[in-house]
Amino acid sequence: MGPNTANLQSPFTTETRYLVRQLSPSSTLDEDAVSNAAPGCPDSTTTNSACRRRRAPTSFLPQSTHLLLAGISARWLRLFELRTPTPTTTNIATKVHGIVTSPINPHRIACCGYGIVTVWDARRLPHPLLTFTEKDAAADGARTRSGSGGGGGGGAGGANSNAVGFVDHIEFSSSRRSVLVTHEKDTSCVRFWDLQQVQRSEDFVDGERFGFGFGQSLQLRGATSRGSCAPWTAAESGMKPNGIESQETMALVLSDTRKTKNFHKPLTSFALVPSKLFSHIESHGGQQRWKP
Repeated sequence: MGPNTANLQSPFTTETRYLVRQLSPSSTLDEDAVSNAAPGCPDSTTTNSACRRRRAPTSFLPQSTHLLLAGISARWLRLFELRTPTPTTTNIATKVHGIVTSPINPHRIACCGYGIVTVWDARRLPHPLLTFTEKDAAADGARTRSGSGGGGGGGAGGANSNAVGFVDHIEFSSSRRSVLVTHEKDTSCVRFWDLQQVQRSEDFVDGERFGFGFGQSLQLRGATSRGSCAPWTAAESGMKPNGIESQETMALVLSDTRKTKNFHKPLTSFALVPSKLFSHIESHGGQQRWKP
C-alpha cells in the first residue's frame, strides 16, 4: 500500500455504515436472502441465469432515512423500521419482483411481478390502492396473453404467473403526477399508465371491483361496470386529507393508458428523462428517444 493509503476515507458514508449496523443484529433479511437463492446455485460466482435473477429489491421511502422497503422471496413486501436496535417489520403478501417509490407523492409505492402491478399507500400497506394487469391496457391495443388474469382489483392476487408477461421495470414520472411507466420482459415497447383520484360515486363499494370493462377505453367517464378500478377510502386507515377535499370521498382509478411505438428489437431497459418532453428508451441496438 502507498504512503497515503491510511488517509483515504472509506467509500461508505456514515448513513451506509449505520444501515449495515442496524440490519446486522437481525438475521431476518439475511435468512430470507439465503432462502431466496435458486436451488442448485453453488456460490455467488455462478453464471446460472436463474441464480443471477434472484435478488431482493429494496428502496427507502421518499424523505425517509429509517423506513426501508424490501421484496422478500418475490412473495412478500416487507417494511423495515430501522430506528430500533432490532428493526421491526411489516409484512404484506404480494407479488414483488420490483419496488419503486414516487418522487412526487412521498406515500405512493408500486410493486411489479408476473403480469401484475400493485399500487400502495405507505400509510396503509395491508390494503393496496390499485392492482392491474396487461388486460387493463386494451385501450392502447394491448393483446392479452392466454390465461392472464383480470386486473384492477384491490388485492394482491390476480394473474396466472405461468401465462402472463413478466413486468421487469417500473418507474414513476418525476414531472407528471400519478404517471406510472412499465416494461415487460422481452417486449419492444414501454407503457404509460395514468392514475387518477376521482370523486367516489354510489357505485363504488368497498371490497368490490369497478371499472370500464375489458376491451373498453380507459378514458375516465365514470365507473359503472366491473373490471379495472379499485376503490379505497381514507376512513379505514385514519389518514387526514392533505387538501381541501376529504379523501374519504376519493378513489384511485386507471384513467388512461398509452404506449411507445413498437421498436424492431426487444428493449432491455428504460429511463425517464426529468423533462416533460422526452422519455429515454434503451434497446439492444442502441439508444433512442421517444416523445410521448
